[in-house]
Amino acid sequence: TSLNFQPQCLKVVDRFRLLTDIFEVVSDQECCKGYLRRQEVAADEFLFRQHMDAPTLHIVESGEFSVMIERESGDPYRLRRAGAGAVLGAAAFFRKGSREEMVSVRADSAGVTWSLSIEAAKEMASKDPAVLLQLQSHLLGVLSERLGANLDLMRTIFKMED
Repeated sequence: TSLNFQPQCLKVVDRFRLLTDIFEVVSDQECCKGYLRRQEVAADEFLFRQHMDAPTLHIVESGEFSVMIERESGDPYRLRRAGAGAVLGAAAFFRKGSREEMVSVRADSAGVTWSLSIEAAKEMASKDPAVLLQLQSHLLGVLSERLGANLDLMRTIFKMED
């Protein structure tokens, strides 16, 4: 039996409306934008690859992306699709020690992401810590939802094995 499981992404966003969902104060939205880099991604372009050591957090504004893991054979296996509002690269970005990417992310269609580098996050921490705290709180909520979806999937798999 195959599973067709798609974790919930954040609500679909208009032209980076996501910042208005994170920050109530417009000046905080603009402040955060100053640390983010807008990146246009072409269809079939990799945002990052598994084992790459370039931790950057990406928030998807538009487009569809495949999150894949490399099998032992080297063939990719798609774990999930991600769209507007999704957060990509969080595991490597927040992990202590090795910051190697655990998955690859490829654009299925042309899209736009907003990226935050480790260096920009450190600068935000020293200059605008309250803005960083709001962003981190939002990201923690997104990651908690993803963890919950993964646990639901594990429960489904275990039920199938019984």
